Amino acid sequence: MANSFSGFTPDAFAFFQELSQHNNKAWFDQNRGRYEEHVTGAFRGLLETLTPCCGRDAGCPAPPAQIRTSSATAYGSYRRCLASNRKWG
Repeated sequence: MANSFSGFTPDAFAFFQELSQHNNKAWFDQNRGRYEEHVTGAFRGLLETLTPCCGRDAGCPAPPAQIRTSSATAYGSYRRCLASNRKWG
């Protein structure tokens, strides 16, 4: 199913617009089919289209080890600050 991504439809944007006005589980449950078709389906198509271009099989190198480990990321530093006993103020 290569090249199955043809863009996000106006229905996907309408879904998000309506979701911003009705951000609750009952509304989402009633509109889950729209989400699956227009949002999830579009993202799956995008991933199917990009995977051959960006995967390791396409010759793209793996990210360096320091990027792959969560403790070396900026968020890892932030998490360590939050978990420490030393707090600001």
